[in-house]
Amino acid sequence: MTASRDSKTPRTTRPYLEETTTVRVRFQEVDSLRIVWHGHYVSYFEEGRRAFGRKYGVDYSVFAEHRLAA
Repeated sequence: MTASRDSKTPRTTRPYLEETTTVRVRFQEVDSLRIVWHGHYVSYFEEGRRAFGRKYGVDYSVFAEHRLAA
């Protein structure tokens, strides 16, 4: 027999960390149809990661100090 969750019991959610940043797409990153080439996505993700690190105090120096790869 397993215990079932009462549907009236509120489900608790854990808080999560979030940061939003704006990245300007440059002319040389798009094709003639003005679509960003997928190879540039990685640099956009890196910009987001850096903005997240600045906000929460997790930058490259913290990774290096703890000998972690990022």
